[in-house]
Amino acid sequence: RAFARIDAILKAAGSSWDDVVDITTFHTDVKAQMPAIVEVKNRFVKAPFPAWTAIQVVRLIPDNGVTEIKVVAKLSKPRP
Repeated sequence: RAFARIDAILKAAGSSWDDVVDITTFHTDVKAQMPAIVEVKNRFVKAPFPAWTAIQVVRLIPDNGVTEIKVVAKLSKPRP
């Protein structure tokens, strides 16, 4: 769901996954979570791939959070 929501936000901003230049993900268990997030990411993000940093954290807010995703994208065209 998170990648689908990000997809919608990118589209609403006049951008797309092709315009993403950086992805940072924060994980409460990076080794266990990485296979699933890579599988989903690959449905949305195609080569050439943006920079991606995955960071292990002790906890997220809310306390039951397991992964947080931050995406930086450029606008492919000026907004009216």
